[in-house]
Amino acid sequence: MNTKVHFTTVVVLLFVALASIGVGYGLWSKTLYVDGTVKTGAVDSVFAPDPFTDDDNQVNDPRLDSGDTGDCKISVRDGGSCDPAATGPDPKDRYDKDVGLCQAGLEVSDTGLVHLFNGYPSYHCTAWFKVQNTGSVPVKVASIKVNGQSVDPGVPVDLDLTQDQQPDLSLQVTDIKTCQQIDPGQDALLNIDQHVLQTAPQDKKELTYKVEVQLNQWNEGCGKALFYYGNAGYTASYNQLKAVYEGLGYEVDYTEAWPADLSIYKLALIIGPGLRNDSGANFFSAAQVASLKSYLAAGGRVVVMGDHSGVFGIRTVNDLLGKLGVGITQNADAATPDGDTCAPMGDITPDQITTPPLLSDGTARLDPSATSSLTLSGSAISLARTDAAGCGGRPGLTWMAVDRSLGPGGVIVIGDLNLVDDYSFSDPAHDGYSGAAFGANLIGY
Repeated sequence: MNTKVHFTTVVVLLFVALASIGVGYGLWSKTLYVDGTVKTGAVDSVFAPDPFTDDDNQVNDPRLDSGDTGDCKISVRDGGSCDPAATGPDPKDRYDKDVGLCQAGLEVSDTGLVHLFNGYPSYHCTAWFKVQNTGSVPVKVASIKVNGQSVDPGVPVDLDLTQDQQPDLSLQVTDIKTCQQIDPGQDALLNIDQHVLQTAPQDKKELTYKVEVQLNQWNEGCGKALFYYGNAGYTASYNQLKAVYEGLGYEVDYTEAWPADLSIYKLALIIGPGLRNDSGANFFSAAQVASLKSYLAAGGRVVVMGDHSGVFGIRTVNDLLGKLGVGITQNADAATPDGDTCAPMGDITPDQITTPPLLSDGTARLDPSATSSLTLSGSAISLARTDAAGCGGRPGLTWMAVDRSLGPGGVIVIGDLNLVDDYSFSDPAHDGYSGAAFGANLIGY
C-alpha cells in the first residue's frame, strides 16, 4: 500500500518537473521556412551618343540629311554645305550660301544640346536625337522640355534664348509623341525643327539650348481625356476611340456632366452640342466658356464636332465658337453627301493634327461620312478640304480647321460627327481608313 502511493507520487512529480523545464511529451513538430528572392527591373534611358543635324557638314543618315554633303558650290567657307531653307528630312530646299552652322551634342547622356552658329533670320536647321531605353522596364514619354520649358510634340513654340524679351527661335518637336511607349532595347527618334526669327539679335554669334525628355514606367498613365456629350450633345458611341486612348495609357471620362476641373484633361472632345435640342436652351454658360478659355490658355486642346445640313446643333456650336472668340463658323450645308459614299479625301494641310493618318497604300487621307463646310477668319487655319474631284460637286471647301489664338493646343472644329465614332472605325466603305491614327494625333501633341 505504501509502495503504490510512493510510486504514484514520483510519477506526478516527474511530469511537473518536465513541464517546468519546457519539455513536451507526445507533441512533436517541425516548422518549414521559405526564403524568397525578389529582383526588380530598372527604368533607365539615355540619348544615343551620336545626335546630328542637317547642317553640320556631314551626312549622318542619308534618309534624313542627304544634302549635308560639304560641297556647297557657292560658299564663303570651304568644306561647308549650303544652309537649309526648310526643316525636316531631305530632300528639301537649301540656300546657295554656306553661312550658318548647326550642331547637336550631349551635355551628359540624358541632356541634349543644340548649337546654332552665325544664324540669321529664316536660317533653318533640323536636329535629330535618338532616345534609347537601356533599362529592363518599358517606358513612356511623359514630357519634353527645352531650357526647362515644356514643349508639346507637333506644336510650334517661340523661344527667347538671349533673355531680351524677344523670341529668337521658332521650334517644333516632331516624330516622338507624348505617351509613346519605348520597350527595353528599343529607341525612338526625336526631331527638332527650328528656324531663326527676325527678332533674334544680330550680334549674337551662337544660340544654344538644352533638350530633356522625361520617361516614366509604362503603367503610370499619361493623363486623361474628356468625351463630353452634354449640352444636349451627340450620344452615339465613341467606344473604339476610347479604347485607343486607353491603350495609349490615357484615362477617359465619357460623360454628359460638365467637369468641375478641366485642368486634369489633355483633350476635351465636345461631341455635337445642341444636337438633341438646338433651341438655345442648351447654349454653353458663361462659367463653362470661362473654364474652356482657362483650359486652352494652360495648353489644353478642345475639339468641337458638328455635322452637316444645319440641323444637328449648329446654333449651339456657333454660339460656343463665338463666345470663345475663335475665327471658325460652321455652315448650314452639306459639303459631302450623307453616308460613306465618297472616297477618302487628300486635300490636307500638313499639321500635327492631320499628318498622318495614312491609308493602307501609304497615302495621307481623311474620310468623313458627311460634313458641313466651315468659314474661317482671323488666325484660323484650314486643315482639310473637299477634294478637287469634288465629292458631291463642291471642291475646295474647308471641313476641318484649327484656331490656336487661345493656346498652343488650339480649338479644332470638325464638320462631321462620324469621323472618329464607332461607325467610321469599322471602315464601312472598305477603303482602308481607320480613325485610330487620327484620334492618336488629336491627343498626342
